[in-house]
Amino acid sequence: CRSEDTATEHSSCRSAVVGTLMRVVDFRRMGDGKMLILVQALDRFVVTNPIRELPYSLADVRLLPDGEEIEYHMDEDDDDCIAGDGNEWYAAIDSTEADRLRSIALVNALKWRTFEFDDTVRLPVRDDGEDDLGPADVVGAAFQGVIPHVPFSSTIAPSELAHSEILPRDDEDSDRAETGTKPVLEKQLVNSGILLGPTEPDPSRRRSFYSAKEMEKELWIFVNEWVRIHDAVSTFPRELLALLPRNIDWPDDFILEDLAVAMAATADLEGSRPFVRVTEDYPAHRRRKRLSYIISALTDHTPFGRGMPPILLEIYSTRDRLEAVIDIFEFINIEAMGKFN
Repeated sequence: CRSEDTATEHSSCRSAVVGTLMRVVDFRRMGDGKMLILVQALDRFVVTNPIRELPYSLADVRLLPDGEEIEYHMDEDDDDCIAGDGNEWYAAIDSTEADRLRSIALVNALKWRTFEFDDTVRLPVRDDGEDDLGPADVVGAAFQGVIPHVPFSSTIAPSELAHSEILPRDDEDSDRAETGTKPVLEKQLVNSGILLGPTEPDPSRRRSFYSAKEMEKELWIFVNEWVRIHDAVSTFPRELLALLPRNIDWPDDFILEDLAVAMAATADLEGSRPFVRVTEDYPAHRRRKRLSYIISALTDHTPFGRGMPPILLEIYSTRDRLEAVIDIFEFINIEAMGKFN
């Protein structure tokens, strides 16, 4: 199934190819037989072998980290191996090495989940064992603390996890011997159009030459402008602000750093929600990846951002995903400023 007409058609055609691995955190059974389920998104996957569609879909899948995650575990002493920013690293290695690096990246991602997902978060709905919950039971401000963003753990520090690397067991990539002569999975997905990117630099667009680090800073500057335009300082999600990188030379009108400092100062007050801002012990590539996905929650309701989450899932690298989100914020900010002028 292929379509180039609209973003919506583009995404729906491949909804069964690229997806998200979810973790069920909590659930309630409603009075009408439906289930209210709280889930956390863990990783992206690609379907490698559809098995059946009815009565429910069943398929073999492979988890698919961003290019930056794989590159992080490549041999940094091998200059020929490092491509930079997750773009086309797969051109330098064969599928056997790619499978090994992918396994290492995925296994090491597991160690961060105890920090990245606060296990104390639960549905703010009564849990008395009765199956009579109705719509009136699942509304209210309490849900803002659990959706759409997941807070970091307030009991586990990144420093406890930073200096350990986990290697996959030999049997965790049992098909490695069979794939050495096959094309690298990521290359196949990009060439077939299932994944979008990597993009070629455009001389007319200054940002197209930016690294992932530069994209991250640029995005925060646009988000800062969005906050100022919409007077959203008091309502800006603390789960997003927790991803603001430290020790950055921000513009003079940048207000989010002061907001993060103020939020951290009041987090210990009685009745306040925890605020856990990431430190330098937390890998920058994971911070950027998380930001590249969840920041779109600010724009989902706009014409520019509507329908973007599944498209963001199909973007090959963190760097390119950040660039796509920047474009959305730029359009929104320009439109808002036009209305005010």
